[in-house]
Amino acid sequence: MKCIEDEIPFELPDGWAWARLASLIELFITGPFGSTLHKSDYVTDGIPLINPINIIDGKVIPVDKMQVSSETVKRLSSFKVATNDIVIARRGDMGRCAVVQLAQ
Repeated sequence: MKCIEDEIPFELPDGWAWARLASLIELFITGPFGSTLHKSDYVTDGIPLINPINIIDGKVIPVDKMQVSSETVKRLSSFKVATNDIVIARRGDMGRCAVVQLAQ
C-alpha cells in the first residue's frame, strides 16, 4: 500500500494515526437485495433484517415487518452482521449509519 506521509494535511492528536480506509476494512459487502431477497421472503414471525429504515440515530432498531425465516437466514448467511460491524444505508436517506451492538 502506498505511503501517505506526504499527503497528511495536518497533525493528529497523540494516540491517533493516519490510515487509508481500505486498510481498516476487513470486509465490505452490500445487500442482500434484488434477486437475492424478495418481498415473498418476508414473514411475520421470524428473524429481523436490517434495512435503511432500521438505522436511526446511530442504532439499529428492528422493524416487525422486516423479518425472514430461518431458512432464508441460512441462504443469506454471507450477509450476517456481527457486533461492531458498521452498517451504512446506500438508499433512502443518505448518511444513515450505525455500529451493530451485541443485543442487535
